[in-house]
Order: sequence, then C-alpha cells, then structure tokens
Amino acid sequence: MRSGAFNGESFIESMSSVGTWASTVAAMASTFTAGALGQVNLMAPDKDALNANTFNTEGIQKLNSFTGSLAGGAVTYGLSWEVTLNMAKYGEVGLL
Repeated sequence: MRSGAFNGESFIESMSSVGTWASTVAAMASTFTAGALGQVNLMAPDKDALNANTFNTEGIQKLNSFTGSLAGGAVTYGLSWEVTLNMAKYGEVGLL
C-alpha cells in the first residue's frame, strides 16, 4: 500500500471504537445545548435579540458555552466513563 492512501481497515476499526462515537455524540450535545440556551436566554419575549448595550450578552454567551461543555462532558462520561473538562479557559468562571 502506498503512503497516504486511504486505509479502509483502519477506518472501520476507528469507527467501531466507543471513544469515537462518544466524542461525536458529546460534540453534538454540547453544540445543541449551547445553541438552544442561546435561543432562550439571548432573546427578548418579543423574539428580538437582546440589546448588547443593556444586557451582558457576551457573559450570557460564555455561560451558554460553559453549560454546553458540561453537557458534552456528561455525555462523554455516560458513554465512555471518561471525561475531561478544561476549567481554566472560562475567564471569570474558570479556576485561573
């Protein structure tokens, strides 16, 4: 087999890994959670976006991202019994 060619056996082996699917489902859960929260808490009751001059929309987006990461971590833990959360990257919410 030449270098750089597609290896079907390796692909099938990696796609049958629990870790691969756990990561995929966790990423989807994280994205869905952050996006759904944004639709709820970044919109006014009249369905207009919140005014960034009045509301701390950047802080709300960071909270949504953090919550999405927690949801993704929970899915990863539930599927693979392993989880990694980077708490240092969340600014005022983080550990640093």
